[in-house]
Amino acid sequence: MARLKEIKTLCPYCGVGCGLLATADGRRLLRVRGDPHHPANYGKLCAKGATVAQTVNVRSRLRYAMLRDRAGAAATVVSAETAVARAARGLERILQAHGPGAVAFYLSGQLTTESQYLTNKFAKACLRTNHVDSNSRLCMASAASGSGAQT
Repeated sequence: MARLKEIKTLCPYCGVGCGLLATADGRRLLRVRGDPHHPANYGKLCAKGATVAQTVNVRSRLRYAMLRDRAGAAATVVSAETAVARAARGLERILQAHGPGAVAFYLSGQLTTESQYLTNKFAKACLRTNHVDSNSRLCMASAASGSGAQT
């Protein structure tokens, strides 16, 4: 019988960053519950956070890098390096054909500050686009407004 392990982690959804205690058996995420000691949520979870395990353990979830040779073709498993190289070539084609204004990034509030910084630098310095935004601003601004919080 597999040994169960409880892991402290963060909810992957909105920018609040609620603490989760995830129970796994070494192969699968079995369940999550709110971390009662985490200062963002003190054990409470919204409906999305409470169902993280259900969304992770679905058969249709992509588990490997996959590519199609053409639209409508069956996808085949490829290495991460192959997938990244193909994405890079595609970005280069878009930049050459349409310019940097054709590329945009919509980031997650769950990225670390350092990840946000690096993505912004990559977008602006390498791809020459200033079209970078985050649900930290767009999604959470409306949530804060709707809850009556002062901004």
